[in-house]
Amino acid sequence: MRIRTIAIVVALLIVGGAAWRFGDRSTPAERMLADGSPVAKRGVGSVKEDWQFVPRGVLTSADPAVIDPKIAKLAERLRKREMGRVAPPAMPAQVVPKESLIPKQPILSEQQRKELNAILNGPYKDVTYLGNADNATVKMLASPDLAWLPPGEQLGAEAKSRRFFTNNKSLLRIGAPDQELQLAKTETMTDGTQVLRFQQTFGGLEVWPAQVVTNVAQDGRLTTMTGAYVPTPEGLVLNAAVATGEAVRVAWAHIGLLPPNNRPEPVLKIYSENGAAKELAYEVMVEGGMRDSQVFVSAISGKVLKSISKICNIAVTGSGVGVVSSTPLPLNLWKEGASFLAKDTTKPMYNAGTGDGVIQIYNNNNTGESGTFAPAGSSSQFSFSDPDAASALYCLGKTYDFFSSEFSRNSYDNAGASMIAVVRFTWTPGTPMQNAFWSGAAGIMGFGNGDKLAGALDVIGHEMTHAVVEKTSDLVYEGQ
Repeated sequence: MRIRTIAIVVALLIVGGAAWRFGDRSTPAERMLADGSPVAKRGVGSVKEDWQFVPRGVLTSADPAVIDPKIAKLAERLRKREMGRVAPPAMPAQVVPKESLIPKQPILSEQQRKELNAILNGPYKDVTYLGNADNATVKMLASPDLAWLPPGEQLGAEAKSRRFFTNNKSLLRIGAPDQELQLAKTETMTDGTQVLRFQQTFGGLEVWPAQVVTNVAQDGRLTTMTGAYVPTPEGLVLNAAVATGEAVRVAWAHIGLLPPNNRPEPVLKIYSENGAAKELAYEVMVEGGMRDSQVFVSAISGKVLKSISKICNIAVTGSGVGVVSSTPLPLNLWKEGASFLAKDTTKPMYNAGTGDGVIQIYNNNNTGESGTFAPAGSSSQFSFSDPDAASALYCLGKTYDFFSSEFSRNSYDNAGASMIAVVRFTWTPGTPMQNAFWSGAAGIMGFGNGDKLAGALDVIGHEMTHAVVEKTSDLVYEGQ
């Protein structure tokens, strides 16, 4: 009886399955897809019959390999009939560039928009515009011809550039272009294009750094205008309150030199920064060999606004044997020309604009306090030749890291002061000193080479703590 019952159930299942298949109008391939069976699809190869197999249950109509229209249509039919495993077409993910990569455009005044629209809607529709979001000036304008002329009218490269400046002075934010933009240089390229460089001025003074450049093709078309300048600096105080000699002294002292008798005279300029004219300043050219620099000193306050080394230099890594061990120490050095200085600019306190916030080692070479203090350096990057300087640079870097990580302190004054040390220092010329010290007045540490003090991390940490105490609690210097 049991066997008979089982036979009846099996027969019903077979008949039911056949009936379902009879009522199903899907093709065998459709049923294979619905079942998730492997199915061949025409691939992406160059041969017409380039087939590839799709694993069970992964075929989608959005698959880039599904280029056979029959297969794509079949997959779509199954999706609509909800026959299981075929996914709906995938929508391509929208590519959104990082916000930092999208140039921010300035907010323009009504007159600026009017002049820009006149260019955009002129005879040439292929116009590229890029504005400066900091000050609403023009960074770039490019077109087959930005300054089209009536038929028969011809102008030279400078005249055509000036016509463009005058017609668009509101867009440029230059009040009097003929007076404020002075032609400084003209170059002719190999294709005949003339490149005109205009220096921005105001009140007879050069604005630094601020220039406008135009490109005029050989046939007279003004194709490009680029600019890095500031709006007309109206309202700026143009009367110097600091004497020329004082500006020279401040600039040379900032570099660590005494000004010689014969030196270039400083030049009054309008100093600009971050797209805005800041103040009247002296440009002082310091000619100190490997320390040649361009220094801007405020003509109002006498403070150093900016210092730029004229020596091609760069921070590099190197190594050198110190005074304690024969194992080379990893060093952060500063390359100036062919020399490598014991100068670390890798710490967060470093300010590239002013040159402050460095760890640097000088060499007194046992000449005494009135002797020489030369930057310690070497001609070899990976075999630094001054063991005392190598040890002091390495240990000072470790000391900075300790105060930074343990106490969140940015140098000894917590304001990013440079950490300066002098090796081979002595009070008595010619006699090595067997001691180390911190001088708050001079802002330096001194290490004699009568012992291996420059390589003793605990000694350097001790001296640095003197500096921290002086800048915090200012304890009486007794018993320390």
